[in-house]
Amino acid sequence: MVNVVSDSEDSKDDPLYDIASDNDESHGIPVTTYNSEGSQTNMHTNVRHSLKHMDVKCTHCGALHWMDERLMKSSRKKPKFGTCCLEGKIKLPPLQVPPKELMELYEGNGYLARLFRSKIRR
Repeated sequence: MVNVVSDSEDSKDDPLYDIASDNDESHGIPVTTYNSEGSQTNMHTNVRHSLKHMDVKCTHCGALHWMDERLMKSSRKKPKFGTCCLEGKIKLPPLQVPPKELMELYEGNGYLARLFRSKIRR
């Protein structure tokens, strides 16, 4: 097991430290390597990374992305993305306003509205 996690005191305070330094291979990223004879070797690597904030907007559709999601052919100054609208090639119609009854469940303060919101993701 390759463990690429810093053992500095700062990293031990990080909530992701336990996950990244865990020896359980289910947390690792599968990596295929080849030895000098050309034989394939599979292993898991625990790599700690930070994507930072999801705050880069697609110039075509406004979807939020991480900078590292940009297309290889784009720059950090003018990032382009292909996972949302394929650089403006896909255009979806605007969302319609939901029916009044559904909006009351989303925005209301009554018992049914609160129950609806508490169970909406189940």
